Amino acid sequence: MCLFNFCIFFKINYRCNHGESLYITGNTSALGNWDPSHALRLSWKEGHNWEIQFKLKHDNTKLFEYKFFVAPTNNPCNCNIVRWESGPNH
Repeated sequence: MCLFNFCIFFKINYRCNHGESLYITGNTSALGNWDPSHALRLSWKEGHNWEIQFKLKHDNTKLFEYKFFVAPTNNPCNCNIVRWESGPNH
């Protein structure tokens, strides 16, 4: 198995309610292995833009999957997820 290092950058325009943030989780340890308590919170930027950059070590034997969700800014690990992104995983 050969691991590849990637630098991933996401920028998403999404309007959350006050006290909520946008998070990403997925099927890698960098994204918490689908555990919302280990998800990464995106940073809010002016204009309701959310950004995140992270490093990912991944092998080419499985798909890299992820999904966004909205949760309280200060407590995503309590599984108080407000809403998951609709549709299949990316």
